[in-house]
Amino acid sequence: ESWGFELIREEELLIENSDAVKASKRMNEKDVDLLIAQSSSFASGDLIPILAEVDADLLLWGMPETEEKGPLPLNSFCGANMNMNVLREGGFTLPPGSWLYGMPDSDIFQRNFGIALKTARSIKNMQDARIGLVINPAPGFHGLEFDSSRLKEIFGVEIVHFSDYSEFIETAKSFSKSEVE
Repeated sequence: ESWGFELIREEELLIENSDAVKASKRMNEKDVDLLIAQSSSFASGDLIPILAEVDADLLLWGMPETEEKGPLPLNSFCGANMNMNVLREGGFTLPPGSWLYGMPDSDIFQRNFGIALKTARSIKNMQDARIGLVINPAPGFHGLEFDSSRLKEIFGVEIVHFSDYSEFIETAKSFSKSEVE
């Protein structure tokens, strides 16, 4: 509750593809904003593409080992890494910071989880936004160029281009106060 969100747990372990399909359906019905896929061990890579179809941001979580010596009983880090690669190979786009590693009570986990939550909230708040762009970057400033169709595809953000400042002002003046609020 201190994070300011409602946690919706999937109580059953996901072992078979059919388990992932059922869980994905439940998560979509509950309209989750962020799906955290915990890799409790090194599991099948068949489940993560199914979970990635949930209409939510995806966060992969690997757990530290329970033993300090001997064979790895969980191999959770490798499982999370494999899932990341399965998704990339499958054409899924995962932004930086799409994974966590650690125990929930560790400082680094808390910090990174907080960043992931802020990112998910920001993306949710930007959905279907229209952003005005007054004048394109100056020629040769390639580092300032961007692909507005990719922004639309990934975030649902529409970039409205204005040829000059006066066009922008005229458009802004055409909105009523109630439309702006």
